[in-house]
Amino acid sequence: IMETVDGFDPPGSFNRQVLDVIEIMATLLFTVEYGLRYFSAPEAPEWAARGYVSDSAARWSFATSISSIIDLCAIAPYYLALCGSSLADQYDGELRMLRIFRLLTLDKYIPSVSLIGRVFAKHAKDFQMAAYASASLWLIFSALMWLTERHDKTEVDDLTMGQRYGTMFSAMPYTLVHLTGDYPLIDYDFPAKCVLFLALLFAVGVVSVPTGLLASGFTQELKKFRAEERQKRVDAATTIERAIISYLRRRRLRKITEETKAQSMNLKRQKDIVKKDNPNKIKMVDFLEQKTVAGRVWKKVMLLLIILNVLAVIGESMSWVKEALGSDFLNGFELMSVLLFTFEYLANVWSANANIRYCFHRGNYTLSFFGIVDLVTVAPFWVQTVMYLSGMQFNAFIFRIARLLRILQLEDFVESFTLLDDAWRSCRETMVATGFMALLVWVCGAVLFY
Repeated sequence: IMETVDGFDPPGSFNRQVLDVIEIMATLLFTVEYGLRYFSAPEAPEWAARGYVSDSAARWSFATSISSIIDLCAIAPYYLALCGSSLADQYDGELRMLRIFRLLTLDKYIPSVSLIGRVFAKHAKDFQMAAYASASLWLIFSALMWLTERHDKTEVDDLTMGQRYGTMFSAMPYTLVHLTGDYPLIDYDFPAKCVLFLALLFAVGVVSVPTGLLASGFTQELKKFRAEERQKRVDAATTIERAIISYLRRRRLRKITEETKAQSMNLKRQKDIVKKDNPNKIKMVDFLEQKTVAGRVWKKVMLLLIILNVLAVIGESMSWVKEALGSDFLNGFELMSVLLFTFEYLANVWSANANIRYCFHRGNYTLSFFGIVDLVTVAPFWVQTVMYLSGMQFNAFIFRIARLLRILQLEDFVESFTLLDDAWRSCRETMVATGFMALLVWVCGAVLFY
């Protein structure tokens, strides 16, 4: 990727030398790996399971597999250039880009592409029906757009709409874009807009059906793949290994149980000490945790205040709202809000070492999501105030926009980011696999466009 940046690696530069060394080392390692895989192919059970029982058959099957071809394409250009091939010199950039496709071989470690293949194979009929419906709708709406727009003289970006939709063939790409729900072109006649309205309704089905099939199938196949891998490890383990693993698991469970029991006893002891030595902090904790009537009223007031602050920031961006309310009113409301938010933040910091929610440790609050959000929502105002009193020149607009972050304080009332974290933990493997797939599409697509 860095080799495509102009001026990054001019001939004779240090960067060029580093890239050359990396290329040589990588090519040698990839070559050794390819040779070892080719040599040991007869011992790989996957080829025997497919019927390639002889050594030559297994090696041929390996050499003609997709992953092997990708590996070969990644190292062949280097050896072609080393042999002085004019083809390598003529297409040096294109051949170097082939190395990017080695990303696909990472599928052995982060399964994604192979699982997509399994999904398509398992749901082939469903995808065929979805493809047939999509192709039919594509052709039908392409024809309708051709009929309604072929004589339109409206010019957009040096092309008339009639030129874009002058033939069925030229109308198809634009219609396909609209069927995905994207509308980069909007200057249509009324009949065409009616057609696009119907197309948008059908597009929901066209896009959602294969997407739903792919998403649900991928999740199922990933779970099945993980189960197969675990079973392989269990089957490969010897009796002694199983005994050792079982012992380690029991020991780990016993250790966790003992630590949990000790932590529970420690928290209980700290709670008794806090109740005896810091009764005022306990009262403040009860107030902040809504265990009192005053605390519940305070939380409702803070909820209303957060919403009003967000509305105030939005209103200040409208000149007529700002003129109607007046800058004095808005500044006064801002000052009152900051004082209340600051009081709540300082109260939480002061009473954190008496709050079991933060394990009686002040740092657990200040470094928590809520602690950081509470600080970020008031810090800009006080930084702005200090800068103003110091006579420093600054753009107050940045500090005012920072007030929008107060909407994050609603997390204390309506859980969202916390649930996202729980969702991430429950489907982490699926997210990693799909994220890797997105990376492949991104990088390989960028290479092809380059």
